[in-house]
Amino acid sequence: MKLLRKTGNYYTIAPLLLFLAGGILFFFTLKSYINKDVSEKLMEEKIALENKIKLFDSIPGIMLALDGNRTIKKVYAPDSGFKTLMKDTILYDELESHEEVPARAIRFFAKSKVYWYQITLSKSLVESDDLIYAIAVSLVVLIALFLISIYFITIRVSKIIWSPFYDSLRKIKEYDLSRTSKMQMIPSDIDEFNELNRAIETMTDKIQTDYKNLKEFTENASHEIQTPLAIIQAKLELLMQRDNLKERDMILIQTISDAISRLSKLNQALLLLAKIENLQYRHKETIQLSGLFQRQIDNFRELIEARGLTLLTHLEEECALTINPLLGDILITNLITNAIRHNVEQGWIKVELSQSGLIISNTGNPLIREPQELFGRFRKDKSDSESPGLGLAIVEKICDTEGIQVSYTYNQLIHKVSLQFNSSPTKQGKQQLQD
Repeated sequence: MKLLRKTGNYYTIAPLLLFLAGGILFFFTLKSYINKDVSEKLMEEKIALENKIKLFDSIPGIMLALDGNRTIKKVYAPDSGFKTLMKDTILYDELESHEEVPARAIRFFAKSKVYWYQITLSKSLVESDDLIYAIAVSLVVLIALFLISIYFITIRVSKIIWSPFYDSLRKIKEYDLSRTSKMQMIPSDIDEFNELNRAIETMTDKIQTDYKNLKEFTENASHEIQTPLAIIQAKLELLMQRDNLKERDMILIQTISDAISRLSKLNQALLLLAKIENLQYRHKETIQLSGLFQRQIDNFRELIEARGLTLLTHLEEECALTINPLLGDILITNLITNAIRHNVEQGWIKVELSQSGLIISNTGNPLIREPQELFGRFRKDKSDSESPGLGLAIVEKICDTEGIQVSYTYNQLIHKVSLQFNSSPTKQGKQQLQD
């Protein structure tokens, strides 16, 4: 939920609950006040009637008749333990509505010199209830209008107050490390927002400085480390060409050469990961995945045949994906290399390319580790493997950078790496099956 809408909801719900509680309290207070007022009028009428009885020592005949508000009956004696009784009741309205209506009544006994009189005085509460209803409806309408006004005023005022925050949020979303320009925040008349902007500017300046330093380090390291390794490798090759070398010396030199070669590959892989993490491969193009796969398969065909592997491809033609060309080439190369290197003799490799993604399956030895652990750096299923354990780490890093979901599954000696494209490549063609 948006911040402004949530704020508006709180500012609306809180007064609504307060008004609801206040309305209930007001209703019962008003009803109690009206009942008290009616009771006082009934008591005044009771006292006036008792005074007439004392004054005339009887009740005129006309007052003995039954009407809607007063009932007087002669009795020989009052009820035992009698007392004045005030209560709410129901009366039949003969004059207006001709139906039962709520009323308040008082019953008491009065005595002349000769007779006792049982007297009931009542007063209709219809007008009082109508008044309470009218007041309640008016209050509900006023409160509803007030709450609606409060909600929209809160949203409007909050938009004005929070506009510097949303501007800062937009600038953070659009911030690009590769830009050399400093992030400039718009000043605000709210101290907290200005403090937030200063903290963001300080943080982004430090991030940009660290990014530049790290980028320079990776570029320098690529040259400073790779050059001595290349020189050592070249010298070793010259040394191996000498005729007076003994077999033992040749073995030692070959061991050193292999170690240098592995170190060089390791250095290149680590530098590649650093460059990917530093977003140095920002240029993207739309490439045809089927054509890229076909070229890479042709490059590895001799190695595949040498190991006696069967290759099955199921590629959708004209299947395009927007990706950095170099990263796309490295991604496909690493996946095919991984399927070949960790296969078994006379095994098979199956490549399936569709609009939704890519699946590379291959036979292989049982796994010792969990499949997802192999995406970690220097994670190898076998410690004696010559692989540095960075191939799948590079695959995962490229997929993260390009917005591709990658997963590794293993079932009954079948290894499967799946890539799911978030934005489906464009399909314009057929499928082909090639052995």
